[in-house]
Amino acid sequence: EADYDHFYESPSDERIGFWLQELRTPELLVECAERFPSAAETAAARRPAVRVALDGDAREVERLLADEQALEMARDRAWWEPLRRELEAFRRERWRRPR
Repeated sequence: EADYDHFYESPSDERIGFWLQELRTPELLVECAERFPSAAETAAARRPAVRVALDGDAREVERLLADEQALEMARDRAWWEPLRRELEAFRRERWRRPR
């Protein structure tokens, strides 16, 4: 959001693509999609929330953003799980050793 505000007046094409991929506020994503419809059409192929933002439906965008967040959290948990198991095994082994 800060980046969007800071570069609002004269964004580069790369920055517009970044916003369309990363904005997490429904109203800002809708606004960005409306301001840059051509870039939004391209981004919509990769991000359903942008597709809905093009229609101006902030409520549905909010739901899709929540789905994105839940998916990222699930991926994050899956990525960390093997490390958690390894650390737990290390901790248990450490307490088993004589001191």
